[in-house]
Formats: sequence, structure tokens, C-alpha cells
Amino acid sequence: MMAAIIMAGRTGAAFSAQLGTMQVNEEIDAFRTLGISPMDFLVLPRILALTLMMPLLCIYADVLGIAGGMLVSVSQFDISVVQYLEQTRSAVHFTDIAVGVAKSLVFGVLVAVAGCMKGLPGVVGIRQQLVPVQYLFSG
Repeated sequence: MMAAIIMAGRTGAAFSAQLGTMQVNEEIDAFRTLGISPMDFLVLPRILALTLMMPLLCIYADVLGIAGGMLVSVSQFDISVVQYLEQTRSAVHFTDIAVGVAKSLVFGVLVAVAGCMKGLPGVVGIRQQLVPVQYLFSG
């Protein structure tokens, strides 16, 4: 969930701002004039990239969280590395990891679609940076 919020704030705002600026500069109209679909050329790669990277980021965060927990447990609580890994293995099941990765996949799609959707109408400025935050906290 934290990774989704960070990606919404950073990447969603970047997608939105970049596409909004392209809309204002009439670059998207130029793509249409050349017969290139802006959805295929600009939006789809961003959605695919974030959809593929969010699960990898989730796995990376999980591994670093376990490593950080091991570092604190070994240094502060005098728990051996083997004991920590055994307890972690017994507490964390494959379904826990699979659900987290599946959620991150959905978050990746939602953040990318929200950022691209708000970027295409051509809103530029401070409102553009608030768009992903509004999507996170709206019902």
C-alpha cells in the first residue's frame, strides 16, 4: 500500500503533468495529424510499464522489509539469523505474498490510468500535481 501511495504521488503526477503539457503544446494533436494514436503511443506504454513494475517493487519492498526485520532482530533482540528465518517462514505464507503482488498489479493499473486520464484534458500547474492525491482519497 505504501508503494502505491508513493507511486501515485510521484509517477501518477509525472504522467499527468507530462501528458497535460503535451496537450497544451498541441503535441498530441500533431500525433493525430500524423495518423499516430496518442493512446497507443503515449498512454499504453505508461500503463504497461507501471503495471509491470509495481509487482516488482512490491517484491523488492517485501524482501527489504524482511531483511530490515532480520537486522533489528539480530542486533537488538539477540535472535539468531536461522531462528528469525524459520519464524518468518512459518508466519508468512505464499498466499500472503501472492495477494500483495496481485494488489500491487491492480494499484499499478489504477495509478497509471488515473495519471494518464487526468493528463490528457490539458490541465497544467499546481492542480496537475494534486490529481493523484485526489484519486487516492476520493471514494
